[in-house]
Amino acid sequence: MLSAYEYATLIKLFGPGVVEIDSHGDPCLKRVEGTCVFQSPEGLCELQPLGLKPLACKVWPFKVVKVEDPGYASLDELFVYRGEAYKAYVHSSCLGIGHGTRENLVEAIKEVIEVKKDPRRPQCYTTAQLKPLQLARLSTIMPSLGS
Repeated sequence: MLSAYEYATLIKLFGPGVVEIDSHGDPCLKRVEGTCVFQSPEGLCELQPLGLKPLACKVWPFKVVKVEDPGYASLDELFVYRGEAYKAYVHSSCLGIGHGTRENLVEAIKEVIEVKKDPRRPQCYTTAQLKPLQLARLSTIMPSLGS
């Protein structure tokens, strides 16, 4: 789901054809044959190097919710970070889940918490790292990347 700001920004820059309204009435990025219109053939987000990757995309496949009373959370879903308790979930359809280390998973959950607090924060654990060659290819697709 896109925020109102993300929705307006993407329509202004790329036109209304890049967004759609989902079955719940929420704005989201358009999907063509199950793939986001901004996903490159390599599976990378073409909005990320432009600083336009939506918050929902940054935190996917995780859902992290702050818990006011940790006594109501089960131990298998409780995650404590900087003295605050959270419930942490992961979407089962993510192909990358289960392929990393426990330490990387912990760092990813911490990062999701920080990204939710400051969406402009750069990502490390919860995104692919673009290499210079990939950035050069993206700049030919989206000339504004080079400016």
